[in-house]
Amino acid sequence: ARRHIDVVLDLAAERGLPADLHLDLADHLEDARFLLAEEVARAVIDRGLEGRVAIGHVTTLGLLEPAARARVIGLLAAARITVAVLPATDLFLTQRGGGSHAFRGLAPARELRAAGVPVALSSNNIRNAFTPTGRADPLDIGLLFARLVHASSPEDTRWVLGMLSDAGRRVIDPDIPTGLTAGAAGDVVLLGGIDADAVLSSTPVVRTVISAGTVVARTELVTTFR
Repeated sequence: ARRHIDVVLDLAAERGLPADLHLDLADHLEDARFLLAEEVARAVIDRGLEGRVAIGHVTTLGLLEPAARARVIGLLAAARITVAVLPATDLFLTQRGGGSHAFRGLAPARELRAAGVPVALSSNNIRNAFTPTGRADPLDIGLLFARLVHASSPEDTRWVLGMLSDAGRRVIDPDIPTGLTAGAAGDVVLLGGIDADAVLSSTPVVRTVISAGTVVARTELVTTFR
């Protein structure tokens, strides 16, 4: 596992590319192969790849004792590593055997955020052995995550939507401007007839998808009363 990390990060440094690693998906601390976030952070700093690496899952981070967890989170912040929380997969795969600890099966997103670690949110995959359900709708994942982390305020809603949009975009290309700013790609999803703070609770069907400044998809809702 350590050799795999070295190979991937060496290639990223050599080619000038960002890297994405999926690791530390477990509900126990007995296997060192699932306790590699700290080593990844140190390796990223050693290679000067700060801000160009993402790691997904990282559920075992939530199992560490507070002092150890704070140490790892501090290193992730120093390395500017993005942590991608993948709740649909992580909840499905963890706690199947009871585990040695009771926990929610997620990376500690609020602690990561408070420490300045970029946190993104995604579905990992859908309708396979790891995530048998889903429809590739990021808002579904956002609603699931919001419930799990007790999100309830307008600030929480904006945080979750940012994890799905700008933070996710930076994982794909750390250098590209995000949001409605000059120089950003013209990639926008317009959600119809809804207040921004209610997006997660309503998951609106009416949407327009703009890619590179061109409308590529539009979904409308038709309701018939008899």
